[in-house]
Amino acid sequence: MKIAIISQYNIFTSVGGTEYYVDMLIKGLLERNHEVVFITMGNQTDNTVIESYKHREFLYKCFFLATPIFSELEIKQLVISSTWEMMQPILTQEKIDIIHVHSLTTFFNIRHFEKCKAICKNMFFTTHIPAHFCPQGDLVKFNKAPCDGILYSRCSYCVFTKSFKQGLSNLFRSQWTRVLEQIDIMNKLEIKLVCVSNWQRQQAILNGYAAGKVCVVRQAIITENYNSNQPKRKISIFTIGYLGRLSEEKGAKLLLELIAVMLQTTNYCFVLGVPIKNCNPRYLITLRKLEESGGERIRVFDDITSNNKATFFDEIDCLLIPSFFIETGPIVLLEALMFNKHIVSPNVGGPIEFKELFENHITSYEWNLLPSAIQALQEASRKISKGTDNAVLLKMKEKQFTDQHEEIYAEAYLLQEQD
Repeated sequence: MKIAIISQYNIFTSVGGTEYYVDMLIKGLLERNHEVVFITMGNQTDNTVIESYKHREFLYKCFFLATPIFSELEIKQLVISSTWEMMQPILTQEKIDIIHVHSLTTFFNIRHFEKCKAICKNMFFTTHIPAHFCPQGDLVKFNKAPCDGILYSRCSYCVFTKSFKQGLSNLFRSQWTRVLEQIDIMNKLEIKLVCVSNWQRQQAILNGYAAGKVCVVRQAIITENYNSNQPKRKISIFTIGYLGRLSEEKGAKLLLELIAVMLQTTNYCFVLGVPIKNCNPRYLITLRKLEESGGERIRVFDDITSNNKATFFDEIDCLLIPSFFIETGPIVLLEALMFNKHIVSPNVGGPIEFKELFENHITSYEWNLLPSAIQALQEASRKISKGTDNAVLLKMKEKQFTDQHEEIYAEAYLLQEQD
């Protein structure tokens, strides 16, 4: 089969869960002898840039599309964005069997699906973030509690409530009916929806998506990239790690408050892997003050990459995931598991499903509640001394991840051939 992967995000310009998922999928499909074409966002240039990349002995083409300045109508997804003028000839000339989309943004908006369906009947969309079932993009109801993700009129009040904090213009950009309309369009076009957790799948069905068109492929990681030669740590002081940018959605406020409280004792220290250039300046200022007061008990690695993460994980005993936005299934959780590190995460979203698989490895706390997070970390420090079982981690290897994608592609392709 010849498969077109479309995503605004790519590992060549940024590093995140979606980028990792897409890159692993491309490489897995190549190793199964499928042809892959990757369409992604480039720079603001006049022409599309075509690059050829090699994975082992396999080659694939990557089309970096120019990124124009989008109009207000394009941003609101009321009209198809101008990127279609660049995508359409690629998809037509390459004679694609499967189109798999990984970002619903101005780069590829809901109107693109309608055009793509005329070129290729077999279309898939992986929903990586909660925004596809939430006008606010975070699945946090009234900015106070996790939401069940069911779209109806209350969403207007939720948007209105938060708009006073962010400016009233937000109210008119985030009407809940548009999110429901997007789901309805994909449903009618029979786009196969791929979720990264079962709770996402349930949200889609509760909002009217045909159950037979929704499947789940959990996130995974390429295990060969996660090797450490360091001996098991001897715990003299419990070291808590955090890996990610300092931003509202990643729970920077809770993280920094927690550090300030726990540094008041002598039992804990912190190692933070944060990409400085992607952090909120306000949170960075707070972090620098904590560094000054914490001395050697708080260390910041600001140059973390996929190639040197082992150094970070070798330094910690436990990984904290303080996310404010509801996580679908964070890559960092699986990375910690591969290094046999304990995880403390919120009791909502994708992490709960991973806890069912890796019960001894994950301790949950009440979402966005500081005392509960502190208590969970204290509990984790007690669990660490008892040791954990690493054998179950084989369930999340990349082979199963690729197998599942290949299976859903083959099923769709076979049905088309029968028609």
